[in-house]
Amino acid sequence: MSDRDEKCELIHALSERILRADSATEELDRWCRERAISDGRIIALCTGLSTPEVLDDESLEALYPNDTSGKTRFRRVKLATSGIVVVEALNWYFPGNLTQAICDQLETTEIPFGRAIQGLNPKRRTFLVRRCTPEQLVDAQGSINPAATAFEHRAVVYSADNIPLAVVHERYRVLLVCRVPEFSNIYTQVFLGLGSESSAASARATFPGQRGDYDVVANGMAR
Repeated sequence: MSDRDEKCELIHALSERILRADSATEELDRWCRERAISDGRIIALCTGLSTPEVLDDESLEALYPNDTSGKTRFRRVKLATSGIVVVEALNWYFPGNLTQAICDQLETTEIPFGRAIQGLNPKRRTFLVRRCTPEQLVDAQGSINPAATAFEHRAVVYSADNIPLAVVHERYRVLLVCRVPEFSNIYTQVFLGLGSESSAASARATFPGQRGDYDVVANGMAR
C-alpha cells in the first residue's frame, strides 16, 4: 500500500472514531497517545485577538428549533499537544446554557471545550463531514503537507438533556496520521504559529474535501 493510500485509510478511521465519540477531545487524546504524538494531552491555544464570526446558515439550520440568536460567545483555538498543533477549531458556545465556572475556564484557561463540559455528559450531533481525497492529499510534486487539513467535522454539542451547548467547526491536520519518525522533519512546520492572519483566513476558507451527507449522534443513532 502506498504512503498516500495508507494515510487516507487512517484519515477515514480517525474521522469515524470521532463521529462515534461523545467527546472529540477525549478521542483525540486517545489517538495521540496510541500513535505516540507527543504526550497525547490536548490543550487549547486561544487566538485571543480573533474577530468574532457569525454562525453560518447551515449551522443555524442544524440548531433548529433552538433559538440561539445573539446568545453566543466565539472562541478560535488551535488544539495542540506539547506545542504540536493537530486541529484548528471555531467554537460558538452558549454561556446561558453553561455554568459560570465553565464560562470562566473557557475565557481564562487553555482548557479544550470538550474537557470543560465533560461534567455535563455531552454528546455531539455531526451535521457536516468533509475528507480530503487521495488526490488532494498530495501536491503536484507528490509531497504530503502534514499541516494541511485531512478532514473537517461540524457538529452541535448538546448536554445530556439535549440542551445545545455549542456549535463547533473542526479541521484535523494530516500530521495526525503521520508515522512517528516523520515528526522530527515536520515539527517546525506545525509548531504553534498562533494568530497569523494567513492562518485565520485559511480557517475561514471552504475546505475542498469530499463531502458526505451526515446526521450522526454519538450515542449510536444511525446516519
